[in-house]
Amino acid sequence: MGFFGSSTVTKCKECGTDLGTVERLERHKEKAHTKHDAKCKACGTVFESFEKLRKHKKKCK
Repeated sequence: MGFFGSSTVTKCKECGTDLGTVERLERHKEKAHTKHDAKCKACGTVFESFEKLRKHKKKCK
């Protein structure tokens, strides 16, 4: 869409985040929505994605 609107090409279909470029979108999808073993350094809990770990970290101290 250009400068005045958000492009659907760079918007994540899973969470709605607009990343601005296709490269950033691809990196975001890999980190945030692909299943990985993401371990919390504070408590050792393992999560299936970095997104779930990120949400957990807000509560874990």
